[in-house]
Amino acid sequence: MANGTTPVAPFILLDDQVVTASVSYVDDEGNTAIAPPAIVPAWSAADPDGTLLLAPSADGSSCVIKATGKLTVTQAAQITVTAGALSGNVQVQVNASAAASIAVGLGTPAHQ
Repeated sequence: MANGTTPVAPFILLDDQVVTASVSYVDDEGNTAIAPPAIVPAWSAADPDGTLLLAPSADGSSCVIKATGKLTVTQAAQITVTAGALSGNVQVQVNASAAASIAVGLGTPAHQ
């Protein structure tokens, strides 16, 4: 990988779950840094399968990420947070939760 970075596996969220994400700032050495003044982080999702709903807080410091019930089919959704010239992202993959009931399927009727 470029710049010696290691690929990060997508965060796994089950189709009946919700998670709160939060923004923190770090400098180029990974140390905690102060947030840029007067900038509200903006949250967005590149989600081709429609698996997630985003509900950012008014100040942009956090965001509730809720699974819609659909499963990741083509690729994990990418959540991006932008604050001025800064940005960060994380991939979220939605998987099926545990079985909750039994579905019975019927075939095509035929003459006896």
